[in-house]
Amino acid sequence: MKVAARNPEYEPLEIAGAVVGAAGIALIAMTGSFWAGTLILALGLITWKLGSLESELRELRGDVKALKSSTGDESG
Repeated sequence: MKVAARNPEYEPLEIAGAVVGAAGIALIAMTGSFWAGTLILALGLITWKLGSLESELRELRGDVKALKSSTGDESG
């Protein structure tokens, strides 16, 4: 069984947040349930932002690691 390569451009949390946010918008639009839809939308946005921050943190860790290896500092 061949597993598809993960696209490094999108984090799973970003994708999940976008789907949950879209569900919140759909809930507001289709049922008129403003409070429930807004709550779901807010949870989606928070999840999406966590995924975005995770990818930025991973990138920064790589930059720090590259900088440490170029200067020869292996202290941690």
